[in-house]
Amino acid sequence: MINKNLEEILIKKKEKEKSKVEIDWPARKDQWLKLVKELYDQIIKWLDPYIKKELLNINCKKIRLSEEYIGSYEIDEMVIKMPDEKVTLTPIGSLIIGAHGRVDMQGDKGKAMFLLVGEKQERPMIETRVYTSEEERKKGEEERKKETVTATVKYIWKLATSPPRIEYMELTPDLFSDLFSQVIHG
Repeated sequence: MINKNLEEILIKKKEKEKSKVEIDWPARKDQWLKLVKELYDQIIKWLDPYIKKELLNINCKKIRLSEEYIGSYEIDEMVIKMPDEKVTLTPIGSLIIGAHGRVDMQGDKGKAMFLLVGEKQERPMIETRVYTSEEERKKGEEERKKETVTATVKYIWKLATSPPRIEYMELTPDLFSDLFSQVIHG
């Protein structure tokens, strides 16, 4: 004998599972590692004149991160050494609420947070949807699924300003230079 109520619940669960957007987690991790390396390469380029004058040097060391779905992996932490101090750029993770990744720059006098966000994104965007019926929810999820599949977002590194009014500023050579000065000098 089949219980109709139980059967409906199981059918809904099966439909919900089918409607989920599948994420290629190994590809997501590879993209994250690549984008962190690109950030480091850009910073090395910006600091190259100081490296040539032997005012600082840069090394990377492996650290281990562990993220849900992605698992445990190694990634480089950048260490910028000066005669009397160091600045570290530490990857925090790729699964960040409102962003595609985060790297923190820490010096003796301060900290800056770099987020990997959409090129056109100017501030955090967190969306909440409320549905009044199961039909409306299904329709909304289908539309969201279509948007996700067709949307291609170009991610770039931006500075996140301090709360409560967080804004994103594109990371440029001048902005990085100002931030670097702040974290070592105050």
